[in-house]
Amino acid sequence: LNPNVSPLSALATQVGFVMYLGLSPAAGLINMMQVPMVALPYIGARYGFTKATAAMGRAYKDIMGAKPNAKNGFNAAQSPKLSADERRAISTLQDEGVIDLTQAHDLAAATTRDVTFHVPEVMNRQVTALMAYRLEIGKSGDEGKAMDAAREAIKRSQFDYSSSNRARFMQGDIARVVTQFRQFSQNMTYFLGRAAYQALKGEAPEVRRIARQQLVATFLV
Repeated sequence: LNPNVSPLSALATQVGFVMYLGLSPAAGLINMMQVPMVALPYIGARYGFTKATAAMGRAYKDIMGAKPNAKNGFNAAQSPKLSADERRAISTLQDEGVIDLTQAHDLAAATTRDVTFHVPEVMNRQVTALMAYRLEIGKSGDEGKAMDAAREAIKRSQFDYSSSNRARFMQGDIARVVTQFRQFSQNMTYFLGRAAYQALKGEAPEVRRIARQQLVATFLV
């Protein structure tokens, strides 16, 4: 309920981030692959992989129509290639914090400073949101359902790295430093484990079908 971080703990996580990730090209490349490796299986299992793949490519292209800035890279809410409704949807998600609260942002305690890894993570979240939003609009035509689909896709495939969402055993100042690189693995373990459980014991045939497709696609990618 009170996830305040001491300055020493924040400094230690910043140092650890720079030492182990900040200068690693391999880590940066893997970070940029999270949409095709995690978001695409999640969204494709729900809307069809052909449609999801096309939506992913279009989302990247359209978002990069915006003028980039140093803080967050390409801002989809300012891209002229998005419709007015789509720009408004992205702006709403930005206001809610689901696009900007990235792993790099949390690891470096960078609420007011630029982090190189933060920029591709913001892109990942924007692409994921736009994919899900557009596919749900195409399926149901319902703005509310499309917003919920975008939020859920970000939460389930890009994860929530806000301090308040850390597991309790990761919240203390010492624990935060010791487990600073464990949030992603914890989230991916749940992502895979939950899909495996639902594939076998989902409450409905459709739930089991989606879970199986998501699980197989994740391992294939």
